[in-house]
Order: sequence, then C-alpha cells, then structure tokens
Amino acid sequence: MTAVTSQPVQTSMHFLQRLERWALEKPYLLDYVPQPPAKKSNALVEEQGVVVEDVRGREDQFSFAENGFCIVNLEGGMKAEDFSDDDQVKAHYLPKVGEAVKKALNASRVQIYDYTVRPVC
Repeated sequence: MTAVTSQPVQTSMHFLQRLERWALEKPYLLDYVPQPPAKKSNALVEEQGVVVEDVRGREDQFSFAENGFCIVNLEGGMKAEDFSDDDQVKAHYLPKVGEAVKKALNASRVQIYDYTVRPVC
C-alpha cells in the first residue's frame, strides 16, 4: 500500500454567526415550509475561509471540546459494497455509529436523524 501524503487545502465553510441573540433564542432550520408567519429558519450564517488537513495518524490530537469534532473508531465495520443497501446501513452501521458517538461524548442518548452515504469514486 502506498502512503498517502496530502497538502492542506484552503476552502470555505458556512458557520452560524456569533450573535448575542443565540443566548435567548435557539437557531433553527426547518426541513419543511411552515405556514406563515412562521419562518423556515432564523439562522444567520457567514462564510469563512478554513484550511482542511488530513488528520490520519494524528487522530488522538483532536477532541470535541477543543476542536468541535473528534475521531471515533468503529468496531466491526461494513464492506464498502454493503453501503448501497439502505436496510443494512440502518440495521448494522447506524446503531454502531450511535453507540460510538454516545461513548465518545459520554452522552446518555444519541439520536441519528439523518445520514448520507457518499458514492465511492
């Protein structure tokens, strides 16, 4: 196997604006069009430049508290071709993801409400 080396990539992402209003009002984005006068969203976002780096080999250097993400290892994963079967993903993969996230964050409960399987290029 050839070692993967990659350079950091400059890109941009959208982030919730840091506003005092969020101390009193939770930001939201509805997955449907509500009846007026309700709004689909109250979120105010801004685009910011970010540098994306390959974290392979440095997984233990990141924590949710410090970085806003962490790397979680799953035991007993699935074969790549099994991800095309939605029933297998729901029955075998998502419960393992939920348990791993629950353990990593020391949460009492985890709710997976959406997921996307990216096609292999």
